[in-house]
Amino acid sequence: MTETGISLSILIVEDVAAVREAIALILGDAGHRIERAENGEQAEAFLRDPQYRFDVVVTDLWMPGVDGLQLLARWRAARPDTRFVVVSGGSRSMPLEVSTAAAEARGADAVVFKPFEPEELLAALTPH
Repeated sequence: MTETGISLSILIVEDVAAVREAIALILGDAGHRIERAENGEQAEAFLRDPQYRFDVVVTDLWMPGVDGLQLLARWRAARPDTRFVVVSGGSRSMPLEVSTAAAEARGADAVVFKPFEPEELLAALTPH
């Protein structure tokens, strides 16, 4: 739950299973409702399905296929009210600073760097 005691509906998009499950554990233990996607393509299936509405999408930035930046742009076009938290450890070809700037330029509400503490991720869920 958030600091105000609200349980959020959250989609986690992460291609590394262990990281995806760690994020799900943190957010689930905090009282949030969780769905998981292994990649951007699976996340887009949630976007196309009108029965799913998420308060927050937590996505990895660098994934095969549809990456976090592409997902962010497509999601923002369809559902601009969804909060977007990008989680990144950077990449071999792009430093963290550039990754952060790219995510923020495309409308990310927050960027959290791997590795992160649970409190950092939870704080990124709501505006400050």
